[in-house]
Amino acid sequence: EKLEWLVNYVSPEVQMDWIQWPEYRTPNWDSFIAKLKKEYSKIHDDRLWGVQALRDLCSKYNSLSLHNIDKFNIFKRKFITITKRCIKNPVLMTNCELVEAFVKALAPASQEHLNMQLSMLGKAGTNRAGVSRPGDPYNLSEVIAKTVNITSYQTLASYFAYPH
Repeated sequence: EKLEWLVNYVSPEVQMDWIQWPEYRTPNWDSFIAKLKKEYSKIHDDRLWGVQALRDLCSKYNSLSLHNIDKFNIFKRKFITITKRCIKNPVLMTNCELVEAFVKALAPASQEHLNMQLSMLGKAGTNRAGVSRPGDPYNLSEVIAKTVNITSYQTLASYFAYPH
């Protein structure tokens, strides 16, 4: 019964593949799960999934313009979801690496605009102990918030730029 339940939640193409496995036809839950882990080893390795998924996402949305607000919002939502997995214990990526990945996914002009806006904050990042982090001045949440702020201003400006 568990096997039937599991198979119902995948695409029809994957369903057809899984139903052909001897582990499904016997039916033996433990051997089927072992086969899944073997066939889909990337899914089994949470550490690899989080980092690789983030790389794939950033590659897919490479040179993302902040003018394309819908596309940016999709990217942001997916980035935050994957990031949550990367910052759980054990930590897979540092704040600095996450900020760098987020910013590098943006188009060069958008990167410049974001960096200019962030530099106007005029603050240096510190860790929980209050020690300065010169190479890592901004938290990921600050960078994302500032980017959302920029896209909000662009939306507002474009609204008033054209007569309605």
